[in-house]
Amino acid sequence: MTQTQSSLIKLITGIPRSGTTLCCNLLNQCDNTLALHEPIDPQKLTSTESHLAVQALTQQISMIRQSLESNRPIEHGDKAGIALDNPVGNKANEKGLRSLKASRGKITLPAIDKSTQLFVKQNALFTALAMELKRQYSVIAIVRNPVDVLLSWMTVDLPVNRGRLPAGEKFDTKLAKELSQGSVLERQIAIYRWFIEKFKQAHLCQVHYEDIIESNGQALYSALDIEHITSLSQIERTFSPSTLSQLENNWSQILSLGIDAGYTGDFLNKRLAHHLSSN
Repeated sequence: MTQTQSSLIKLITGIPRSGTTLCCNLLNQCDNTLALHEPIDPQKLTSTESHLAVQALTQQISMIRQSLESNRPIEHGDKAGIALDNPVGNKANEKGLRSLKASRGKITLPAIDKSTQLFVKQNALFTALAMELKRQYSVIAIVRNPVDVLLSWMTVDLPVNRGRLPAGEKFDTKLAKELSQGSVLERQIAIYRWFIEKFKQAHLCQVHYEDIIESNGQALYSALDIEHITSLSQIERTFSPSTLSQLENNWSQILSLGIDAGYTGDFLNKRLAHHLSSN
C-alpha cells in the first residue's frame, strides 16, 4: 500500500456501545466518504503476535480498498449494507437481553473513487493493536461515559455482558488473565479501564460520544476534518433497579473510571441520578 493510499484510509475504534457504529452511519452521509462496520473477523487472524497480526490486517484493509474500487464484494459486519446505526436491536430475547441484529456477510457496493476516504471500524481489535496500527494509519477512538456504557453492557447479549472481550484477550494475555476471574462487573470495569489505558498509551485522538450527540455530529466531523451538517436524536432507555444498584454499590470505582476517561465527577453523578430518577 502506497503512502497516498494509506492516507485515504482511517481507522475508528472505541469502547463497545460508545457509538462507533453511529459514527460510521454519520460518515456514510458525507460526500466522497465510506465507513465500514467491522469488515474484519478477528477470529480469522491466525497469529497472536502483534506485528504479524498488523501485517495481515494491512493486507486485508488494502484488499478491501481494492475490492471497493473494483465493485467486488467484501465481507462486512452487517450483510444488510452500510446503513446500520446500531448493531443491537431494541427487542429483548428469552434471557431478557437485547440481541445483536447485525449479521456478518458479503455486501457489494457501488465502486468508490480512488479519492474516496475509507473508514474502517473495529473496536477491541484495533484497540489491542493501536500502538502498531498508528504507525501506518490515522486512528480515532470514540469514548462514552462508564455509567451509560456499563448499563448498556448489562442489558445486551454480547461478550461484554459476560465480562469477556475475545478480540482483546486474543492479543493481550494480561487482559485475558484478568478476565478469567472475578465477578462479571469487576471484569466489565477491567475492560473499560483497558480501553482507556490503550487509547492513552497510543496517544489516540479521542472524541466523546456525548459531544457528538450534543453537536449533531460536528464533534466527529471536526476531529476528522470533514464538513457536513446533520441532525441527531438520542433514545433514552430505562434500567431495572437491580441493574442500577450494581452501579450504586460500586460507585467509587466507576467514578474513578469516568474521571480517567475525561469526565467530571459532577457529570457522572448527574448521569447516575438521571437513570435513577427515570426508573
